[in-house]
Amino acid sequence: MAFPVVESTATTGRTAAETTSPITYPATVSPNALLVAIVRVTVAGAIGWPVEWTELVEDSSDASDDVTAIAYRVADGTEDGLTFNVTHGSGKLAGIVYSITGAADPAVQAPQLSTVATGTSASPDPTGLTPTGGAKDYLWLWLGVWEGEQTSPPTGNPTNYSTPLGASTGTGGAITTNCRVASAQRSVNQSTEDPGLWTISVSDDWSAWVMAVHPASTDRRAQVSWAEVEIPDAPRRVQLSWAELETPDQPRRGQISWVELEVPDVGTDRRGQVSWAELEVPDAPRRAQVSWAELETPDIPRRGQISWVELETPDAPRRAQASWAELEVPLLYTAHGMPFLFTTAEWSGGVFTLEVYMRAITGTVFARLFNVTDTAAVAGSDLSTTSVSFARLRSGALTLTTAKEYRVQFAKDGSGEFLGAQLLYS
Repeated sequence: MAFPVVESTATTGRTAAETTSPITYPATVSPNALLVAIVRVTVAGAIGWPVEWTELVEDSSDASDDVTAIAYRVADGTEDGLTFNVTHGSGKLAGIVYSITGAADPAVQAPQLSTVATGTSASPDPTGLTPTGGAKDYLWLWLGVWEGEQTSPPTGNPTNYSTPLGASTGTGGAITTNCRVASAQRSVNQSTEDPGLWTISVSDDWSAWVMAVHPASTDRRAQVSWAEVEIPDAPRRVQLSWAELETPDQPRRGQISWVELEVPDVGTDRRGQVSWAELEVPDAPRRAQVSWAELETPDIPRRGQISWVELETPDAPRRAQASWAELEVPLLYTAHGMPFLFTTAEWSGGVFTLEVYMRAITGTVFARLFNVTDTAAVAGSDLSTTSVSFARLRSGALTLTTAKEYRVQFAKDGSGEFLGAQLLYS
């Protein structure tokens, strides 16, 4: 990971009462930058943000009649030096806006705020914050607001913080009709931050927070938590019809909607290749493609391991790697012998059973009666053995359906021999 970086900032101070205030964006705003804004209005009343902004807090708990709000959005890169409007009660407004690169996608992990601290003094002091996820390369923002006409920004800095910013409504009118907003920043990898106080020039009613801006994740591993595999009729081709991928920065969850696995001819080369796959991510239109994967089949019967897979997403350079996944592959049955057409007119009053003669060299060998017409195995017909000597196996009574065609099928998860099979009628 790397620390988020403040690329630019802007301050706004509205010196006359109004109900709609233009807030200035920073001069440099990169596409996908995280924009964070804090505003204070000198009268009570709800603060309204444009639709693309998400408000984290709106608070009026200090002893003044002012109201403060903090919000964020993701930039599209066209905001450089422009303005956006917020609505509020009829009063003056002061605000600060940060443009931050290298921050986590707020849809995955939004910036986090401490519980508001309030007081009436010359020493605004936020409460501590322990953000989600433990120690990371956080950008910490000291955010404070107060009523009055103090020096803006305050002299000095909170301990360990730098780059102080200040916004004010000026000194016109009564002191209670003015306010100040101040901030400072710190980059440090730790799990908890409890910043110090910042001395202001005149005591008054204040509120303060510390914000943790999470770094963008560099952990691109994914885990296949569930998968369904279909094997078509053609040999040596497997289709993964559904799979769910969980990525470390939840709730990013994806779905592999289709993938084709090709298995080579040589039985001893137990290595396959995913030739194509499509990955759908719930927040459309993010669609990705698995461009290559290697499939290794270990000694355990019918269990595979994807040892490496590369995921390419359309918006380069987002590339991911699934470092491990376990895949269980169903048995591949092969039909043997002539088909048998069952009709009740010719076969009635008796019972059919399946008898096979086979042995396993390694692993297990399997046999069953298969309804070719309905493409379904006959219930109760499954037979298997691990015996290395030839064994004669017989099923229980089988129920067949008239006008359906049946064939015997064999499969193995190692190696084996099949010498014969027959349907017995008694």
